[in-house]
Amino acid sequence: MPRIYGLETEYGLVATEDGRRLNLDVGNHPEYATPECTSAADLLVADRVGDEALLALAAEATAAEASAGRDTAFALFRNNTDDHDNTWGSHENYLVGRDADPAHLAAWLVPFLVSRQLVAGAGRWTRRGFTLSQRCDVLADVVSNATTRTRPLINTRDEPHADPARHRRLHVISGDTNLAEASAFLKVTATELVLRLAESGRAAPDPLADPLDALRAWGRDPDAPRPTAAGAAVTARELQERYCAWAADLADTPELQRGWRWWRHTLDELAAGRPGAV
Repeated sequence: MPRIYGLETEYGLVATEDGRRLNLDVGNHPEYATPECTSAADLLVADRVGDEALLALAAEATAAEASAGRDTAFALFRNNTDDHDNTWGSHENYLVGRDADPAHLAAWLVPFLVSRQLVAGAGRWTRRGFTLSQRCDVLADVVSNATTRTRPLINTRDEPHADPARHRRLHVISGDTNLAEASAFLKVTATELVLRLAESGRAAPDPLADPLDALRAWGRDPDAPRPTAAGAAVTARELQERYCAWAADLADTPELQRGWRWWRHTLDELAAGRPGAV
């Protein structure tokens, strides 16, 4: 089935008035949703259009404040957390068939998403040190219909925006907002390939014993062994290597072949100690 993709980006917003900063992320934060796209390349273009639109609105707001005699400037932040561990989202939407078993999709996706921060995390410095993902410390569930109080890896709200008898929406709300377009492209294409693995009917890999524990541990050390449900141990790097190898024969379009090569190249560069651009 042809895939349709969408991204939703929530922005941090700070207003500075007469030298005083006011954080305006109180629920009415700016959010931009791309149109549904049929390729990852189009999705990235649409996502950047959102940045330009929000920057233009910030300039308009600054001008409106000036016309009212107030010296107010607005700053937008394309990140996912603040210094107090408040978090706002980067949501990915993937169209899947109604006949897809959500439990089977989750069985394939959860270990992948927990380890995906190795290749697609935006990174975050805090007083506690560096983490690969901005959100590894603030997610509190694995799969649920919640989106705010206990944010999960996968949100089960079923809003396909299509014929509900034929389609469902896979709503991934655990990723980071990527500024690097190469990382964003890799994030989407690698996830597409894992979805194809799940849709192929192959048996899902051994699940993690505690996905949230692994998420937090691998945010600091992707080579930290974490237990699986079967009693083995695995690292984020090992999981990404396995998923990349399993997906190799499913990259059957030029775009997915490019995405798979970037995935493979990124893992090779990390293994060689050269985490440079792909």
